[in-house]
Amino acid sequence: LAGLAAKYREMKDFITNEEATKMALIVPFLNLLGYNPNNQREVRAEYAAPFTQGDGKKLPDRMDYAIFDSTGARPILVIEAKPLGADLRQKSAQLARYISQLEQLHFGIITDGCTYHFYGDLLAPNIMDAEPFFSFSLADDKEDWGRVAEFLKKFNRESFNADTLVIEAENSRYQQDMTAKLAKALKEPETDKGFMKWLTDGIYTGNRTTGVMER
Repeated sequence: LAGLAAKYREMKDFITNEEATKMALIVPFLNLLGYNPNNQREVRAEYAAPFTQGDGKKLPDRMDYAIFDSTGARPILVIEAKPLGADLRQKSAQLARYISQLEQLHFGIITDGCTYHFYGDLLAPNIMDAEPFFSFSLADDKEDWGRVAEFLKKFNRESFNADTLVIEAENSRYQQDMTAKLAKALKEPETDKGFMKWLTDGIYTGNRTTGVMER
């Protein structure tokens, strides 16, 4: 991961389109997860599956990458690629459509090669959650790559288990949100009166006036 982040910093100024993003960053990411993009049993680029359109007709729609189970028959993870710098949240509707149409598919990633958003249908089957349950960015020079690696192990080719991953993904989403909330409270305690009240409760025994709390 640290090596991929270094490659991103080295190459970012020369990656000018979606195809370059795939070759320079997304394919190495697939390799990192243990998948071989040249093995059609494992990974299929531009995978076409029939999707029901608004008029009821079924027409093929293409996914940038579909990762399959050990039998090569069932897609277990799809990756939607966008050009480097794209607004990923604004372009996640296509990923939501894949998850809604493929009954056995519960996980998807949308990425511009730098930022990776992991989505699932944790709240309701085949309805993609509005928020990703995990995200990371190769541009974040303060990222804890050990933490990210521990999460990515669950998506590794050797250990991917869709059934147990649903629970782990839900836990990961709450854990990430709680970690971010706690980090913000520690960095800017004056903005969280509830946190300060809890922190000082039973420690400061006097009257906790505004002046005392500011101090």
